[in-house]
Amino acid sequence: MDDVLIVGAGPTGRALGAACARQGLTVVLVEEHPNRPWRSTYGAWSDELPAGTPVAATSSRVRAVTTVEHFLPRSYSVLDNDMLRELLSVPAVRVERGRAVAAVRGTAGTTAVLADGRELRASLVVDASGHRRALAGVRNTSAPAVQTAYGLMVPQDQAGPLVRPGEAVLMDWTQPAEIHRGSPSFLYGVPLGGGRTLLQETSLAHRPGVPYRELRGRLVSRLRVHGVRVTDAEVEKVRFPLDVPMPSAESLPSFGAAAAMTHPATGYTVATALRLAPVAARAIASALSAGPAVAERAFHAAVWPMSARTVHRMRRRGLKTVLTMPSALVPRFFAAYFSVAADLQKAYLSDRRDVAATACAMAAMFRTADWPLRRHAIRAVLGPSVSPLTSTSVEAW
Repeated sequence: MDDVLIVGAGPTGRALGAACARQGLTVVLVEEHPNRPWRSTYGAWSDELPAGTPVAATSSRVRAVTTVEHFLPRSYSVLDNDMLRELLSVPAVRVERGRAVAAVRGTAGTTAVLADGRELRASLVVDASGHRRALAGVRNTSAPAVQTAYGLMVPQDQAGPLVRPGEAVLMDWTQPAEIHRGSPSFLYGVPLGGGRTLLQETSLAHRPGVPYRELRGRLVSRLRVHGVRVTDAEVEKVRFPLDVPMPSAESLPSFGAAAAMTHPATGYTVATALRLAPVAARAIASALSAGPAVAERAFHAAVWPMSARTVHRMRRRGLKTVLTMPSALVPRFFAAYFSVAADLQKAYLSDRRDVAATACAMAAMFRTADWPLRRHAIRAVLGPSVSPLTSTSVEAW
């Protein structure tokens, strides 16, 4: 019987598997398509990444456009997926091809049941299968708030009118009149390395998610207005929920997006998982001799300590506030956010355990906002819950 079985061999699953192997634990990864390339673009603030994380491109100049233009005092990186995969593919970790469909927990460990009927036993089974949550079992009781995006990977010189050389555009809310309708979206533009730039029309959160065809139309219109002609480009589509329920201490161990580690404001998960994997692995290694149940509790406490749970709930309150925000207020909302002190912005975006700093950032945001934004925030917090079938719009940072 292995010490740890991890369902999912994406960046978060492989990060946890490699960290556990370095602790001397026997580890097996279960993945239906273990050799499938990682096609998603993984971005992160450079100071969030552990030392040695391979990056494809880093921009020291980061720009955001709301009602005005902002320059952000942090560098931004896009990960090198191939090199990251190689770094996290530790020979000591065994990879089993298969699809896990169930987990049966017992006093001596957990049995993972695969779709082909095989059963694999380990002291701990961890669900790292991403947003599909193959085993985690905690489901939204209402329609989720979904982030969607449609992007084109274009030659860097073609992207020049929208993304200046040497910079990343975190968000640009300016929209030509022909596309300014419905739930708002923004341009996300980042260099990918190798002379390519990603131009992506993004809806941060919406119930239900804004369709790809709508975002594609908006992106094409935006490019046309700026004189950008794209003749041949690779397409990237993004869709995932932002409000996955946090796991309880009694639920099957989970990690990454399956464990609700996705930031409710940005949608980022990978940098957090890379930083947290060694912490979680040490917790397992130190507690496993006391039995699977003790190791599960230690793992859960390492991934979701009380401070992290509190911060996550505060960030989710931001989601509730903005889901009913009128479209016209959204750029003003982000203009107020980017006017907050840089250290408070960083705390809200990157520190998942600092309750005081998160509260200070939210209070500063409220003070900076104009009265229509303040009134909306008060009504959202004190009023009834957001209906899962009504809109809409963009998640709070």
